[in-house]
Amino acid sequence: MTLLQKIASLVIALVWCISPATGQVDTDNHDLSVTIPQVVIMDIEPSNSSIQLTLGPPVEAGNSMQLPTNTTKWINYTCALSPSATNKIIRAQITSGALPPGVSLQLQAGAYTGSGAGTTGSTVGLITLSASPQSIITGIGRSYTGNGSGQGHQLTYSLAIVNQSLLNFDTNGASVTVTFTISD
Repeated sequence: MTLLQKIASLVIALVWCISPATGQVDTDNHDLSVTIPQVVIMDIEPSNSSIQLTLGPPVEAGNSMQLPTNTTKWINYTCALSPSATNKIIRAQITSGALPPGVSLQLQAGAYTGSGAGTTGSTVGLITLSASPQSIITGIGRSYTGNGSGQGHQLTYSLAIVNQSLLNFDTNGASVTVTFTISD
């Protein structure tokens, strides 16, 4: 056997030994389905307390009553929308009870703050609450605010005197329910 025949035989033997090892490679695959449901939910935090607003006496004779405010409540929301869905709006309204004569209840939602992400809404500014729903946050897209106080949009409630001559001393006070709705 010549040198060239020996080299050719060696190469053939090596290829024959290596080829079973490379023949052991195999692959497989499968499909995976991911579903994202449409979700639009909202709540007010903390949810375990009521708000008390009391007109305060003036500091000096001749001045108006001191107007109270409350900033303890926050709106949290989560929106997962379909591609064809429109952005959402949060509206507020008085749904039961009556305010004392001479005062109005005002509400303002603050700008978004928190640990959420996405297209959070824009606030519309100060509104005077009534029985008719009024927008307080608009343009809510695919987003979430984070959960709890300090997340989302801080709510500021305040009383305003609209007619001083109608104010009457009342030890019982008055109670109203403010309802929030998130929708198109």
